[in-house]
This record gives sequence, structure tokens and C-alpha cells, in this order.
Amino acid sequence: MTEEKIEVETLEEARKIGGFHAVLWGDGGDAVYLTIPIGIIEVDELTLYNLVLAVDEVLWKEDDSRDVYFEKFNTFPYYIEEGGGTVLKDEIWFNDKIKPEARDIIKEIITNQDQVEKSKEKIEKVKELLR
Repeated sequence: MTEEKIEVETLEEARKIGGFHAVLWGDGGDAVYLTIPIGIIEVDELTLYNLVLAVDEVLWKEDDSRDVYFEKFNTFPYYIEEGGGTVLKDEIWFNDKIKPEARDIIKEIITNQDQVEKSKEKIEKVKELLR
């Protein structure tokens, strides 16, 4: 029997294999904030981590666990139960707590590799919009 999911440690590994999603979670492990198909990510892993750190800082407000992990599922779309549950799709999925204005900026951050420095500014803007 084939395992339902495969996890890898890094964005680089996920890109090499293909078909993965980045899962950004926080709230002490109780919330998935967004899931992103690896194929559309044009930033580095540190930028993803800074993004989840900023979102979690505003929405959870406690210095607790948050992270980015990379998963690939053999059945698709796949429902993940962690963090309240969500369905992984071929598009970015956002938690309802992330306002539409913040979603637009997050999409810009994720898909624009030439603007890593600007991404830091945009992450701060996401924090402001979530307050």
C-alpha cells in the first residue's frame, strides 16, 4: 500500500520532486493559514517563514509554534486535518481569518522572486491589514 502523503524538509527538496504544497501554519499548531502549490512559489524558504511568522504574530499573538512544511499527497485534492482542516488544491488556499486585502499582497509576495526586499515591506503591510 502506498503512503497517502510524503513530507520533505525543504523547499528545494519539494521543488526537485514536484507536486508538493507549502503549508503555513501557526496558532500553536491549531490553524493552517494558507497552502501554496510549490509550482507558483517564486521566493525563498526564509520569505515563506517570515510570512507565516508575521501572520501568526497578528492572528495568534503568542510566541508559540508556527512553521512551514512541505507535503505531497497521492490522492488529490486532499483534505489535511491539521490546523482545523483544509483541502489542498491547485491554487492558494487561505484561512478565513486572512482578509481579502491581505490575500492580494500575499499572492504578490509569493509569486515575485525579483522583489525579495520589497517582500519584507509587503509582509509588514499584511500585518497592518490583519490588525
